Amino acid sequence: KRPKRDMTLIIFESSCGVIVGIIVGVIPLFTYLWRNYFIFYYYLWSPVSYPGDSKKNPLTRLGSWPDRESAQDPSWKLLTAEDSHLYTNEKWGGKFSLTGEPSGRQIWVYEPSFSDAEVHTKESLIFNPSKNPNASDNLMRNQMISKWKGKRPNLNEKPKSSLDAARKGVEYFQMLQSDDGHWSGDYGGPMFLMPGLIIAMYVTKSEIENEKKEAMKLYIKNHQQNDGGWGTHIECAS
Repeated sequence: KRPKRDMTLIIFESSCGVIVGIIVGVIPLFTYLWRNYFIFYYYLWSPVSYPGDSKKNPLTRLGSWPDRESAQDPSWKLLTAEDSHLYTNEKWGGKFSLTGEPSGRQIWVYEPSFSDAEVHTKESLIFNPSKNPNASDNLMRNQMISKWKGKRPNLNEKPKSSLDAARKGVEYFQMLQSDDGHWSGDYGGPMFLMPGLIIAMYVTKSEIENEKKEAMKLYIKNHQQNDGGWGTHIECAS
């Protein structure tokens, strides 16, 4: 005769079997659902970088700038991709030769001989923050458009449909596209970038060229508001 087994032991063994079965069967299922479905709702409900709730006393006032005009210096020339690498290597005499892929790189160089009436009109160089605190990349846009040899959109013609508007937009932005495929731009919105650059130049004992100093002073002056302060970015109240 087979000895009788303790009922407690039988229940324990059965429970262990059920638990192992659940682990083996449920974990892969849960992993599949998490990767394909649940994770979307997890990040939707709890963002990775939660900015916090709305401020109790939000800033309601708008920026205010003096009604004054200043002229942008047309001697600044935009160089992109391979042209920017060639200029840098020639300037430093090969001491700090650049390596790697030049695509997407852009620099501004100061060339007094570059002041060309065919590139910039007098009106396009005038900046008035009271009318628009954003300079709209006028120097870059004028240079890129002046080099464009293809079809140009008719700025005086109003699109008759959404498709015509899309085509006109494509025709315009292809004039601004660099030869390597990227679109250059002036990342000059935040007003807290220049202090970091000046600190880095000071720590590394790097000289800031006079024309860059003048451009920095003009930039700061242009965006100073009526109350004497500056916003976090160029369109923000001080």
